[in-house]
Amino acid sequence: MTVRMDSGQASFADISALTALAYRYASAVDQRDREMLLSVFHPDAILRVIRRGPDGQERISIRTGHREVGEITELISRYHRTFHFVGNHRYELSGDHATGEVYCMARHLTLDDRGGTDVVMFIRYRDLYRRGADAAWLVAERDVQVDWSEEHVGVSPWTTNPASAQ
Repeated sequence: MTVRMDSGQASFADISALTALAYRYASAVDQRDREMLLSVFHPDAILRVIRRGPDGQERISIRTGHREVGEITELISRYHRTFHFVGNHRYELSGDHATGEVYCMARHLTLDDRGGTDVVMFIRYRDLYRRGADAAWLVAERDVQVDWSEEHVGVSPWTTNPASAQ
């Protein structure tokens, strides 16, 4: 983790709180917990998902505010299971604002009659943070940059008949 501090204002508590946001986001998505997910974001937050298509063009989807950001928990339910593993963190703090980049490897399991598919996405979250009304750090803007993805055969360990796992 790299932290650049402005005027020595960053504290261990700030860094820990920003890191906890990354972990809470990952856990909320995997558990499909809307309230936990929203606890990461300012009520007026902006979330952009950025993917590069096969033609090289960027595809961007934007969600604004708690209502739209909260829909992520329903959208992710198209997968049988997800698993987000949070890695590197880098933050720069200046008063009540901060920026950060968090690495994530996200796995998305879809079951079918052949066993299933595991889509692995290599993601960088580029964040702008602001303190909330209670002085807690929250994500004000998040760019979800999907650098690349891989597709693998995924077999559920819970069943030999994927249709019964629903």
